[in-house]
Amino acid sequence: ETSTLSGSGWKESKRSTLKRDRLHQIHRWLVYAFGRKSRLRVERLPKDSSGCLGYVEIGSGIPLIRVSKYLSKSESIVVLLHEYSHVLSHYTHGPHWERNNEGHDKKFYSILCEVENKYFYEGGNADSADF
Repeated sequence: ETSTLSGSGWKESKRSTLKRDRLHQIHRWLVYAFGRKSRLRVERLPKDSSGCLGYVEIGSGIPLIRVSKYLSKSESIVVLLHEYSHVLSHYTHGPHWERNNEGHDKKFYSILCEVENKYFYEGGNADSADF
């Protein structure tokens, strides 16, 4: 039954797996490059997070980044960089729930800028392929 392997469902599944693998690769690079551990899940987000592309759960353990599996590869990468920046910002500037705009303040955006610059303009995209 080779027809089931060549159908669009198989291609979509393979594409999703490649995207998920690439996101985990980038995540490992982020942890290496910035020195702050976190975990990553690429999944269907809970119904109560309607409208979210991703978010971070920060409790007493290692922060968990959750990214929606229904995004394109490029959208997923941008969301991962954004959410990882929240992890860095949390430990550098304090919990987002104690800051303005749910942590989307100038301190957060300076970290996001640093993370995005390192990834997009300082070789992070290529370097992360080794992780």
